[in-house]
This record gives sequence, structure tokens and C-alpha cells, in this order.
Amino acid sequence: MYVCSLVETAEVNYVTLKLYFCTYLAVSCPALPTAGINGQITYSVDTPPPYAYGTVAMYVCDSSYGVTGDSTLICGGDGSDSAGTWGSSTTTCERELR
Repeated sequence: MYVCSLVETAEVNYVTLKLYFCTYLAVSCPALPTAGINGQITYSVDTPPPYAYGTVAMYVCDSSYGVTGDSTLICGGDGSDSAGTWGSSTTTCERELR
């Protein structure tokens, strides 16, 4: 993830030019907890945690269970530091009522 800040603005021949300074921030997310989810979590990459910015996590529930919350989560961050978040920590697999 790149974090950029405006350094300078100039007007040249009726055109506004903006100069930015950007730095690369290696944002990463921990593995999601799997205890008691009644299913599994699959990741878009086949690497051990921590997971890189943009990695997708998908919840797949066991039979007779359905996803409550977001079934797909993406590792992201606000750029303030390298600690990424999955956006939601309330996704679970709940028994479906029949």
C-alpha cells in the first residue's frame, strides 16, 4: 500500500501541477480466528500469515450452517501504520433452522 502526501502545488501555463511524496507501507493482517466457526476460512494466497494488503479471506460453512456477517473479507488498512484489519470480526457460521 502506498501512502502519499501533497508536497507542492504550482500553476504553469494555466495548468495546475501537484507534486506528491509517496512511501510504501507493508500492511499485513493476522490469520482470522477459527475456533468454533463450524466451517473453514480459505485465503486467496497460499502462504502462511501474516497476510498482505489485499488478501481475500472467504468463510465456507459446514453443512447445516450458514454464514452470518460478511462471507468475504479483505485485508486492508488506513495507512497510518502497518497493522492491517479484516474490516469485520463478527463473521461466524450459525446452525440453520429448518
